[in-house]
Amino acid sequence: MPPGRLIGLLFFEASTRTRLSFEIAIQRLGGRTTFFDGASKEGTSLIKGETLEDTFWTLHAMLPDMIIIRCGDEFPLRKVAELAKMPIVNAGYGTEGHPTQAILDTYTMSEYLPTLENKNILFIGDIRHSRVAHSHMELLPKLGANMGVVGPKEFLQGLPSNIQTFTSLKEAIPWADVCMGLRIQFERHSASDTFSREDFITQYQMDKTIEPLLKKDALILHPGPVNWGVELHPNIRELSNFKMFEQKQNGVFTRAALLSRMFEKSTQGSLSHD
Repeated sequence: MPPGRLIGLLFFEASTRTRLSFEIAIQRLGGRTTFFDGASKEGTSLIKGETLEDTFWTLHAMLPDMIIIRCGDEFPLRKVAELAKMPIVNAGYGTEGHPTQAILDTYTMSEYLPTLENKNILFIGDIRHSRVAHSHMELLPKLGANMGVVGPKEFLQGLPSNIQTFTSLKEAIPWADVCMGLRIQFERHSASDTFSREDFITQYQMDKTIEPLLKKDALILHPGPVNWGVELHPNIRELSNFKMFEQKQNGVFTRAALLSRMFEKSTQGSLSHD
């Protein structure tokens, strides 16, 4: 990335890992950032009734060199990305996708596995609401990997036919080369969701007792944030297979590479906003 570039971070939803890794990546590349906190609304015109789209176009009019945006399903991300005059990066789009997370996840897998071709990647938990899982549904087949899921039935509805579905951890874990826990997204659930937190813990929580079921070199990952005591028991950190913090470190490296590549492509007149 050319030094001195100004990057706008427009976050309408809360973030820790994604925001920090983008900011650190930009600064290490010699860029500068300006951050708009649209999640809290305090101190912004959102509290006065300004729309999210108007907020985007306000920042756009000030001509940062790139805009990195996190938003909900209600925001017209694809439309504004097509119309924008600078590169737009998806830093998490509602339940639809989180491409940079899928990239850093697969990079982490590739550090420990010789190839992802024909490897089995298992996602455990709230698949329906997970933008991470939805991005992996696009990425993993391109890498030749197989995707499997396990969790409460109401979280596994409407999945593509090429995804392997399991009914229990005991059945699923021996199949997996990577076990990816997913946060139960309580804030996206409705009154019609009837799953029990206690049943989830009993049936789907990963703890160190899964070790005998794991393949020898299988990885345990989680994109975060973690509901400790729900998706993961704290004792899972005792297993050498647990690589969640290495996964987060890789967020800086992969996002720095992505930003550099996007600026390179934008100067060549060819750019994908996804």
